[in-house]
Amino acid sequence: MHSKKGVIELQFNWIFILVAGALILIFFVVIVQRQEKVSENKRDVDIRGKLSTILTSAKQSTGTMFVIKIPDTEIKFDCSGYSVGGTAPFQLDESFSPSRLKSSQQNLLIWAMDWSLPYKVANLQYITSPDIKYVVIAESQAVNDLKKILPQNITVAMVQHDQVQNLESTNNYMIRFIIITREGLPTYTPVTLTLHPSISRMKDDDVSAIQIMIDEPGTDNELDGHGRVALFRKGGSSFSATPSPVNKPYIKKELLLGAIFSDREETYDCVSKRAFEQYALTSEIYQRRTGALFDLYQDNVDPMNRGPYAGFCDSFVIYSQASDLIDGLNVFLDNILGNKQDIYNTAYGSGIGENLRKMNKDLLRRSCPLIY
Repeated sequence: MHSKKGVIELQFNWIFILVAGALILIFFVVIVQRQEKVSENKRDVDIRGKLSTILTSAKQSTGTMFVIKIPDTEIKFDCSGYSVGGTAPFQLDESFSPSRLKSSQQNLLIWAMDWSLPYKVANLQYITSPDIKYVVIAESQAVNDLKKILPQNITVAMVQHDQVQNLESTNNYMIRFIIITREGLPTYTPVTLTLHPSISRMKDDDVSAIQIMIDEPGTDNELDGHGRVALFRKGGSSFSATPSPVNKPYIKKELLLGAIFSDREETYDCVSKRAFEQYALTSEIYQRRTGALFDLYQDNVDPMNRGPYAGFCDSFVIYSQASDLIDGLNVFLDNILGNKQDIYNTAYGSGIGENLRKMNKDLLRRSCPLIY
């Protein structure tokens, strides 16, 4: 009996030891996992803070390409802004980017351009990765103009339309096809592209295309006028014709670049809307400014209607005319797609924009405060 009892006690002790050991092991595993999670959260918060500071600073320096080092992490971007891991997104207003940013080289490419219509509206910022390949269909006559506005640091491939099927994936985590069309040029669309099997096997979200339709070419660069863009996403082995992408407006090359680097239609909509809202706000500020300058310098016979600085600027009537011109700009903003030509012409055509530039030159010659 004693022998049998001893065996049972021994078995119980081993079971107890195994259970206790397992509980202790689980306890330490949980502690390690929690500590690892805390460390990751701390790292994400640290990256987020530094990234926000760098991007905000870089946005103020137009025309300069910045190559910044980032840790081995993925940055997500949508209408709410940039986010790292589980951190809250931070907003940079008029900033365009792919939906996911990462780099095997741990580099990000950042630059900004001055968007003016005709006065400065905003600095439009662009962020991308050298691990994203931009494939330009080379038949269009505007390809050389596209080369002029794309930064040299990004990964670009020029391919003839009938050679796209031979273009293999080279381990880029995203691929973006670019087609430029204009009246009188070949009317290729992303739907007509035949993709290489290695690209067809990529996730649909990682392969996208943009068709640029030039409605009015710019003077020095065809892409610096105005037109429309349509954004496509891969569906299986090709770009789907249905649902048909909705045409989105662009005005000037700076906004067009935003469409090129945005791989989500809703994100381009969101950021470009902010840009046009800033345009409306800037126009309102200049409209009020010119009205105030007129009140300041007006020099009428009636002493009750003379400004406090009457006689200091003999072109004071220009301010009233400029105020009326700028006030009319907001009419076009109600329907951007339908009125993009009007908006462009106000800035760079023979209409309001040209008149404002002539007025500015006249004011400068007379040593009067400028309109903008």
